[in-house]
Amino acid sequence: MIMDRHAALEILRQLIRIRTPQPVGDELDAVKYIASLLSGEMFENRILYHGNNRASLISEIRGRGEGPKVALFGNLDTVGLEDIDSWEHPPFAADYEGGRVFGRGATNDKGGVTAILLTALALAERGTPPERDVAFCFTADNDRGAIGATAMLESGFFDGIQEILFAQPTNCGIGIGQKGLLWLDVEVRGVSSHVTKPSLSVNAFTAFAEFYKKIEALFRDVEEHPLFGSPLCSITRLSASGPTCYSIPDRATGRIDIRFPPKVDADRLHKKIGTIADEMTSEEKHLEIRLETMNKRSAIGMTDTAPIVKKLKRIYKRQKISPTLIGLPYFTDASVIIPRLGVPFAIVGPGVDIYGKHGDESIALDDVLTAASVYLDFVSNG
Repeated sequence: MIMDRHAALEILRQLIRIRTPQPVGDELDAVKYIASLLSGEMFENRILYHGNNRASLISEIRGRGEGPKVALFGNLDTVGLEDIDSWEHPPFAADYEGGRVFGRGATNDKGGVTAILLTALALAERGTPPERDVAFCFTADNDRGAIGATAMLESGFFDGIQEILFAQPTNCGIGIGQKGLLWLDVEVRGVSSHVTKPSLSVNAFTAFAEFYKKIEALFRDVEEHPLFGSPLCSITRLSASGPTCYSIPDRATGRIDIRFPPKVDADRLHKKIGTIADEMTSEEKHLEIRLETMNKRSAIGMTDTAPIVKKLKRIYKRQKISPTLIGLPYFTDASVIIPRLGVPFAIVGPGVDIYGKHGDESIALDDVLTAASVYLDFVSNG
């Protein structure tokens, strides 16, 4: 039986050993490995090449046409290697210790990808087609520009898909949505002067701070969401400069990272921020604010009474799992795919997100097997 600990461990360890960190990605190496696993006669594989050794993979099992087509999504890229100085386990050794597998990408998202692969292999092992078409999608570049998800959308492959599960670390809880995202690179230009003559200047650094405070104020009356929390607005990069070290800066540059719940519209928010910049520059003729949008993702969400959520709750009950509903604070391929397709979705996967912890990234092998069992039940029962 393919759905066993040994198979899960070997697949997960091999995926971790295949290095796919951002910004390089190199997901084609992982795609080749996955395609070698999904090589049986039941699988129809399609590789989407993105250049520079980057690629995504769609593998499909044709069903009997008795239920809605479903897709399972996992991403092949991992976050970068900037934070591994304190790790005890080498990031690509895939050490197995105490029931956990250690390595970059173990949680995000190679544990989820492993669970999807176990599901695909278990379906194929049955020898008979499932009642509905099942697509297994493995994307490049989830954590940055979503080149994989975008290429899949443009290919027209998703015609007919009626349900999607995204394998992201939710500790096997049921994710019913995720916050939206807006990354703005901001350049503020003012007028420099000697620090002893501040009245002659337009301080670019101070103007940047004022601009940021005005953006923060947009969320003052937004109520905290029970699953998604409050909107978040942070300066993640900032520098300022003037002609000399004793000059008031005439240039400030930085990035503002904004995360917001589904009730906040991304396009409307973007327009309001542009209006703030216009108003500030109209009030001070020597001030200039330039905005460049580096990333924009819509917030997405399902209700807890949606049929797909109820279906997952029934599966969890059958498998004696407590169904915890959660909202994700970070973005995934879902924020690109769901606004275009408008189909029911959920985000379910093994492991917990890595953004609030320090030290080794790892995942419990039992969590991978639990997620695979949920996926198999989901795709087997339309």
